[in-house]
Amino acid sequence: MNFFEEKVFTTFGEDLKLYYCGKRFRSISHIYGPYDQDRYLIYYIKEGRATLTTEDGKALTLSKGFFVNFPQSLATYRCEEGSPWTIKWIMAEGEIIEKYLSLLNITKNKPFVELKDGRNIEMLFDEMYEKFDKDNLSDKIYCISLMHMLFSVLAGELEKPGTDNDYVISAKKLIEENYRDPEFNVNALAEKLGLHHNYFSILYKKTTGTSPIKEINQCRLQGACKMLNFTDKRIKEVALENGFADELYFSRIFKNAFGVSPSAYKKNKSLHI
Repeated sequence: MNFFEEKVFTTFGEDLKLYYCGKRFRSISHIYGPYDQDRYLIYYIKEGRATLTTEDGKALTLSKGFFVNFPQSLATYRCEEGSPWTIKWIMAEGEIIEKYLSLLNITKNKPFVELKDGRNIEMLFDEMYEKFDKDNLSDKIYCISLMHMLFSVLAGELEKPGTDNDYVISAKKLIEENYRDPEFNVNALAEKLGLHHNYFSILYKKTTGTSPIKEINQCRLQGACKMLNFTDKRIKEVALENGFADELYFSRIFKNAFGVSPSAYKKNKSLHI
């Protein structure tokens, strides 16, 4: 490690560390894994096809796109016969990598993103390869900035028209079907959609202008209002049957929403909405 590498490593600490980058051109019969390193291997697949066996035993097809080998991953991949394998990669570690992957919903069991047009991604890998071994501080800092840019460009590639709306439509349907379950929350909703909960929450609010937890609570409150209007059930029963395990919490958010307590709402017919 040269002086500038050591200085950058020390400055960024656990946030982000870059170790090396490389390329493999038109390789035949390439096999890789399990991966026994404590660092991420981040790939751009330029051409070729391979079969990836994930830790949970699922078989995924790798092709042109973005792929991540997670630290201590038990996954393995094998190139398909007659399909030359061209890849470019960066080895890195740090909390910043973890956070970006979480935001983009890239996980150990979903480590691959297909890209129809990966030219901008490839350009950043090439730029990293060219600058990585330069012995000056400006290029070391530039390489750090390229990692941030890489994930920003990848996010842009993934933001395609219709994708977010499809998730929101599915989420609204799942909320209608599950809001009465007290254990149903944003984590459970995101899991049903196959998304990381942080990524889903950002996507949902960006598309609808409200958070998914507010949407869930709104459905629960509407259901509670109907019961208060048309049944003689006690407040505790109304809360529980509409997904509120805690009667006090139900009363608090009900009053915040409607300006009166559930009991006052039930007694005063003129308040009903």
